[in-house]
Amino acid sequence: MSIELSEFFKDTTKNSPISQNLASDLLKTLPSNYVEFLQFSNGIEGTVSNGSYLQMWKAEDLNDINAGYQVKENVPGMYLVGSDGGDEAIGIDLRKDSTTYGFFFRVPFIPLTWKEAIKLGPKITDIKIV
Repeated sequence: MSIELSEFFKDTTKNSPISQNLASDLLKTLPSNYVEFLQFSNGIEGTVSNGSYLQMWKAEDLNDINAGYQVKENVPGMYLVGSDGGDEAIGIDLRKDSTTYGFFFRVPFIPLTWKEAIKLGPKITDIKIV
């Protein structure tokens, strides 16, 4: 998958990958498709190959960001991992009993609700902001 990720994120600013220890810890709580991205780059910013502008946040910032946006209260089961740099967040469905577990979603910051969420797909390369 790293070739696919390299191509998708070729024109973005990338960070160093997360450590193996952090990857092991995150695999306990986050889907492997997202952890795989973090092992490629711990966050990115820029325009991806499909023309979308993305900010994927660093792993160490995710809990604070999700707490700040009150994600557990507003969108139970979603975990925000990035944004379009504007009005929309990128989240992952962490509801284990959901048919979309591990899928990426676009959701406006206001209102931050499941009703407004748009399913993108199970791979980070499925993220497209239109």
